[in-house]
Amino acid sequence: MREGDCFHVGDGAPGDFTLSQPNDTFKPNTVPCDAWNAYYRVTKVVPTGTECPGPPNGGSAEWVHHGGSPDITLCIDRQFRVGDCVLGDGNGGKLDTIHLLEGWNCADSRIPSGRDHLVQISRILGPNKRDQCNTSSVQALHGTVTLCLKVL
Repeated sequence: MREGDCFHVGDGAPGDFTLSQPNDTFKPNTVPCDAWNAYYRVTKVVPTGTECPGPPNGGSAEWVHHGGSPDITLCIDRQFRVGDCVLGDGNGGKLDTIHLLEGWNCADSRIPSGRDHLVQISRILGPNKRDQCNTSSVQALHGTVTLCLKVL
């Protein structure tokens, strides 16, 4: 893995991809950065034990990958596109938590155990506060952007 690489994990979602957990030993699947399943972009590769540079935000994460020599930490950003899907949890059938770092194939009707909702990105708004999601959308702040989401 190198800076600028994009990847996805697994067939539809990163179920085995545990952020900030030092026990990941499998290698993610590198894909072209414009591919539908290019959920993550590597912003930096640093030695394990080194923090990723820059201020933390809602779209950045660290992933420690064991199994190489030496072990490395991938500094990653979640990539979003209109039409992408993410997973959510609900209480009593109502969506109350959206897992923005968990990309999911919208065509996959299976929702993994522990998740209740498939949620699709319908619009991505920049930092301009005049733009808003429509009233039928769920809104989620992610770093400097706002995601308008609809429950499928």
